[in-house]
Order: sequence, then structure tokens, then C-alpha cells
Amino acid sequence: MILSHNFELLTPGLGGPDPVVIKRLQRLCAFLDQHRDSFRVRGLREAPQPRPTTARGLRSPLWRTGARMVEQAWRRSYA
Repeated sequence: MILSHNFELLTPGLGGPDPVVIKRLQRLCAFLDQHRDSFRVRGLREAPQPRPTTARGLRSPLWRTGARMVEQAWRRSYA
């Protein structure tokens, strides 16, 4: 489950759109669209009640996680 607040799309302290976060969200939406056979996308109203599962979560390569962390540090420092 992914939950995001609308203010997360804004540049911290400036209130304008944050192009880094918007691009990340667009990439996520494109990924989910390309893998419709693997993921069900719904709004919060249609969210199922949590239940125990043994399904393995998604994994991200270490380099992608590192790149995201660098991106976040850059946003906090220069955005």
C-alpha cells in the first residue's frame, strides 16, 4: 500500500511544485500502468482491510535506493 499526501508534491518551504517528486510519482504511475497484470491500483476508499500475508514485497536494487537517498538529500539542501 502506498499513501501520499498532496503537500509532498510541493517544494519544502516554497510551496511550489517539486519537479523531483513529481517526476518520481510519474515514473511510479508509468511502472504501475505497465504492470497492470501484477498490481491492483485503487483509491483509499476501495482499500482492502489489512490481513496477514506471506507474499514477498518488492525489492529495489541498492544503487536505486542510494540514488533516491542522494536525490532526497539534494532536495533538502538546494531545493
